[in-house]
Amino acid sequence: MISAATATRFDESTTGKHLPALDGVRGLALLIVMARHLLSRPHASDSAFASRLVYDAIDTGWIGVDLFFALSGFLITGILFDTLGTPRFFRNFYARRALRILPLYYLFVGALLLIGVAQGYPWFGGRLLPVLAHVSNWWRQPPEFIGAPWLFLGHLWSLNMEEQFYFVWPVVVFLLRSRLRILWGAVGLCVGFTAFRTAVQLIGFVHSVNVYTWTPTHLDGLLLGSALAMLIRGPERAAVLRWSPAVLGAGVAVLGGYLVRSHGFSPNDPWISTAGYTVLAVTACGLIGWSLERGSVCERVLRWPVMRMFGQYSYGIYLLHPLLRGPVLEPAYLQIQRTTHSSGLAFVGSYVWLLGILVGIAAASFRWFENPILRLKRYFPSGGGRPKLRRDVAEANAELATPPAA
Repeated sequence: MISAATATRFDESTTGKHLPALDGVRGLALLIVMARHLLSRPHASDSAFASRLVYDAIDTGWIGVDLFFALSGFLITGILFDTLGTPRFFRNFYARRALRILPLYYLFVGALLLIGVAQGYPWFGGRLLPVLAHVSNWWRQPPEFIGAPWLFLGHLWSLNMEEQFYFVWPVVVFLLRSRLRILWGAVGLCVGFTAFRTAVQLIGFVHSVNVYTWTPTHLDGLLLGSALAMLIRGPERAAVLRWSPAVLGAGVAVLGGYLVRSHGFSPNDPWISTAGYTVLAVTACGLIGWSLERGSVCERVLRWPVMRMFGQYSYGIYLLHPLLRGPVLEPAYLQIQRTTHSSGLAFVGSYVWLLGILVGIAAASFRWFENPILRLKRYFPSGGGRPKLRRDVAEANAELATPPAA
């Protein structure tokens, strides 16, 4: 029999329900990516070591996408495993994902098309299909279907990769079914795809840009996030929660040391594009695991309302932000610089100003466009929403909940 203390360590409090801290994880990932996409390095500050370090870190903000991947793998695999055996398993999952992703995605693409045509830019119809079919990540350069240089679509690659994962992974989970088989399947696939990525790089078969955006060569975060979802649903849960801060710290130390040594790094870096993606995924899983520990410093920070707000509106902000960079960010930077005579204040102020506008637009979109559509999810119930834990853990929890006989 499992003791009360042991059973408490395996309680259901961090699985099977909405966790505000995970909204904060998503918000943190968004802010990291936005810093990379929206902040421009001021040349006047390049001479100072501290300034160079800050700007080098901002230049590596693309790693926020890997945090998105790990969180998506964690959440989606948890949902799939917890709803195995429920009626209409596939229909409900795919319908719920489609309601969340597709309406705003196609509204954004359609708006770009209309804006570009209205402005007199040529429409490259043959390049539209990969965007509509969610496979634009397979092109070396993102396929632009409008000639306007400011109508940028390159950021859609990460969304398309996730959507491909959402399409295939439910079948894998359904076939494996067992928690341990899903766990080892995810880990095994991660090892296999890492070896494949390394091999194609060493023989020069694939350009590093393709390695970054192709689905088979950048699945580490999605797969290891899936493995984490299975670990916290079994006897490894206590160890995962206990060791997650150390894993996060070790990952940050490795990546931070490499950043200082290399003055930043990009997806084209040889180490990053081989073993580095795996290190990023493990580090992201460490952050997610630590955020699951109730009362921890990480969990309290990520529960801050501002972090949760960015997480809630992350999809809309991520989709829309390239549209406003030219019209808003650069004029704001120049205006603040002229007023304050400070590149640093202009650097930060223009970023905050644009983020505020993006939050306002995304909030309006969520309230009046996305949320009414999301209400349709009630026609596609995802099941009971309770996590599947080990039988002996569940029995121990039930035993604790039963008052002793008089």
